[in-house]
Amino acid sequence: IMAVTFSNYEKTKLQVPAATTLTCSAGDTLGINSTGQAVKANATSGADTRYPAVGLSLLAVTSGKDVVGNDQITAVFGGIAHGLTGATGLTPGGEVYLNTTAGGRTQTAPTVTSQLSQQIGTARDSDSMFVSILTSELVGGSDAT
Repeated sequence: IMAVTFSNYEKTKLQVPAATTLTCSAGDTLGINSTGQAVKANATSGADTRYPAVGLSLLAVTSGKDVVGNDQITAVFGGIAHGLTGATGLTPGGEVYLNTTAGGRTQTAPTVTSQLSQQIGTARDSDSMFVSILTSELVGGSDAT
C-alpha cells in the first residue's frame, strides 16, 4: 500500500485545532465539532455524532497531534489525493461521498433518512480522487423524530 500524498493543494487547505482524542490516517475526512475542533467527518444519522466534511487530513494524527507534533491539523479541501487507504476499487469518474463510517469515503450516495449526503470528490483512478468538498444535505430534509 502506498502512502497518501496530495498534489495541487497549496492554496486549498486550512488549519484547525484538533480534538485531543482525534486519531486518523492521512486522507481521512475531517469535520469540525461544536467547539471548533477537527474530528473525523461522519454522515451517520445521529445528530450529535454527524459532522459534514471540510477536507481530508494531510497527515496522520494521533491523540490530537499530527506526525510532526502539531495540534493545528491541515485539512485539504481541493487538489488530488493519491494512494487513499481503503479506496482501492474506486470507479474513475464516479462521485465520492462522505461515508457513515467516521473518516471514510464511499461511492454510494446515502439514502437513509437523516444521514448526510455530501459529495467530497470525484474518483481519478482506483485509489485517488480529485478533492472537491461540496455542501451537505440531510437525506429526507430533517432529523427523524
